[in-house]
Amino acid sequence: MPNQQLDGLKINRVQLVKDHNSYDRTKPAYIANRLEVANVLELDVWAKGGGDWWVSHNVPFAGITKTLSGYLSSLKTWHDQNPKHDVLWLNIDFKTDWLAGSGKGEFEKLIRRYFPNNVLYRPKDLKGSEPNCRAAATKDMWPEFGSLKGRVIIVLTGGALWRHNQHLSSYVKAEVMGDGNYEATSFVAPDVDDWDDTLPGNDGDLDAINKEKMHVVMFNAKWGNRAKVNTSSVASQKLILWFWDVPEDDTNYGAAVQIYKASVIGTVNRPENIRLKPNTGQRGRNVGYAVVTFYEDDNGWEGHGDTMNLGLGKYSYKGRGGWNDLPSGWNDEVRAVTIPNGVTVYMTDKDSFQTGGKGTVTIHGPATANIKDVASNSGLAGKVSSIEVRMT
Repeated sequence: MPNQQLDGLKINRVQLVKDHNSYDRTKPAYIANRLEVANVLELDVWAKGGGDWWVSHNVPFAGITKTLSGYLSSLKTWHDQNPKHDVLWLNIDFKTDWLAGSGKGEFEKLIRRYFPNNVLYRPKDLKGSEPNCRAAATKDMWPEFGSLKGRVIIVLTGGALWRHNQHLSSYVKAEVMGDGNYEATSFVAPDVDDWDDTLPGNDGDLDAINKEKMHVVMFNAKWGNRAKVNTSSVASQKLILWFWDVPEDDTNYGAAVQIYKASVIGTVNRPENIRLKPNTGQRGRNVGYAVVTFYEDDNGWEGHGDTMNLGLGKYSYKGRGGWNDLPSGWNDEVRAVTIPNGVTVYMTDKDSFQTGGKGTVTIHGPATANIKDVASNSGLAGKVSSIEVRMT
């Protein structure tokens, strides 16, 4: 069922659960059933030749029958039967390089056989009239979740061992036309291995990805390498960050959303096992929803001072009143906030949402503001002990 609660949020402000090895859970004909527990499906593929790919986690063995075309056909049938579905994200993770009969051209033809351009949300759609996709993302030209009903977003990861980013780089290069347009069916999400990988222009060092890097707006990181992710760079450029191999527990999922600003969170095992507190959404496909950024400094959005990110929910100092714990070190610290469209933030001086003291303030998104400039009592700035993040 379409999730109207997300419709007013831009897709880089929505947190989604990615299924792990979706093909291991079901046969091709039933792949769409995995959308009951996750928004993002994952298919691991190996070059097969003949314009197709095997679908398997390990090296394909004799007798394997699962193919990329088979899964795409099933998803096309589901799409036709559910034309108003929430945007479907499909992660195709390559285990081999581009090979004869399973090359970049064959891949594009295969995707378009099942999903034409008017069904796909492509890099070109994001780019618009901007010089490249990165420029468009930085200007926050991402579409709202609700505007993508019935659409499909395909994101490529992986490649031959030790050549993941080279594999993706060659795909981007092949799809940049002479007029500068980027005609690819799919986005790419290169591996993040170093702190400077996500930086723009010549400042970053993304393995084997040079000028074409400016068409890269998504990045893929293993949870164990999360310390190498430059969250400030991701946030300032409004990029989409993917994590994989995230353990299914409150602590790790909460950190993925709140600290690392992840948009797509890949599980270790089954999304069905996820049990999350309200601050990062419910289980399965309803994880996350929105991220509001709080700053310890006035004008903190300019890049100085610490930041805190919270999803939907109620937070109180030490969890008083039975609410979620306000993250450690943030009692009496918040002075400014950035709120996405469709989200409202309510803050009070007292814990447990009691009134009195320095008062309360309600701010509706979209907004980036200092508390002292919008609260009836400017003394509330730096004195917040309870926060509610809710849909407007």
